[in-house]
Amino acid sequence: MERGGVISCRQRNNFSQGRFQFRLLPHGNAVPNPIKMVSSYNDGGAYYMSYTYDSANYSNSGYRVIFHDSGYLYIERSRERFYITRENEIAPSTSYYHKATLNFDGVFTISQHPKNPTANDSWTVIRSIPDNICLDLLDQVGSGPCGNNSICSLGDDRRPSCKCPPGFSLTENDQYGSCKPDFIQVCEEDGKIPQEALYKLVELQNTDWPCNEFDSLKLCDVETCKASCLQDCHCVAAAYKVNYCWKKRLPLTNGRHNRKTKGTTFLKVRKNNTIWQNYWWRQVPEAIKDQNTLIIVVSVLLERNLRQFTYKEMMEATNGFKEELGRGSYGIVYRGEVEKGAIAVKRLDSV
Repeated sequence: MERGGVISCRQRNNFSQGRFQFRLLPHGNAVPNPIKMVSSYNDGGAYYMSYTYDSANYSNSGYRVIFHDSGYLYIERSRERFYITRENEIAPSTSYYHKATLNFDGVFTISQHPKNPTANDSWTVIRSIPDNICLDLLDQVGSGPCGNNSICSLGDDRRPSCKCPPGFSLTENDQYGSCKPDFIQVCEEDGKIPQEALYKLVELQNTDWPCNEFDSLKLCDVETCKASCLQDCHCVAAAYKVNYCWKKRLPLTNGRHNRKTKGTTFLKVRKNNTIWQNYWWRQVPEAIKDQNTLIIVVSVLLERNLRQFTYKEMMEATNGFKEELGRGSYGIVYRGEVEKGAIAVKRLDSV
């Protein structure tokens, strides 16, 4: 592959273009990048770099990537070769096949397979680039090796494994895809409903989403950090490490779990469904004072079974919009009944 050359990975389940590329940049560095972060010359988002660009002597910069029959992967320079694979890693080509693969998850692997295999022999990975993509890829624009709100951990095969955190589930049937909350997080403008009545914090050791901070606390203890996130309706997670607290909002990106990831993240999730429903039933008589509270009552009571209602169904549920509960700048709020119990419905003056 010459300068400016590109190798693209394919999707996991088909042959369409995947999320990652391996390139030899015009200035001589070899880099893998997420595709959406690349341009002809930049190395933004690179999670490995060969450092074969010679700023003092451009003619000695890398000009060709070669995967040799011997199994060696190296970069040609005018004065020398830069070997990506090391001599002690490669079995002799007389006895082994070798292959280089840019996998769908962004990991570049060098593998070998015996030419005269036994029943248990298979392709063996001898080099992975990078060493740990969960830590080495910090995708400021996208989600990272895994999808949004997911957590990446490295498997024994040096490949990323993705899973959803507690209180989240996959948006599609794809382990490497994004995760969505199993609940709706809302903000209480009137401050009458304490967040701790609705949410709890799940402790995740050696786990972090290093982006998406919107606020931070310095020189605080862990309980102050937890309380600050729990009481802040915009906060979905708080990372705490050595007297520092970083509060984060959705979507959570570049999630990783690794013993090298110091500190603890506290993830904010809904409490048991029965608990918060009972809380709302006790509070409704005092809370029915303005439209903001009423709209939130509807979302909380029905959030486990979100659905659309026709106008006819709303007419029947409210008995023809009979019982008025309150008025706002955009319309009137009426009391209604559905199978799940009492609801509040705002009828807009105009759409």
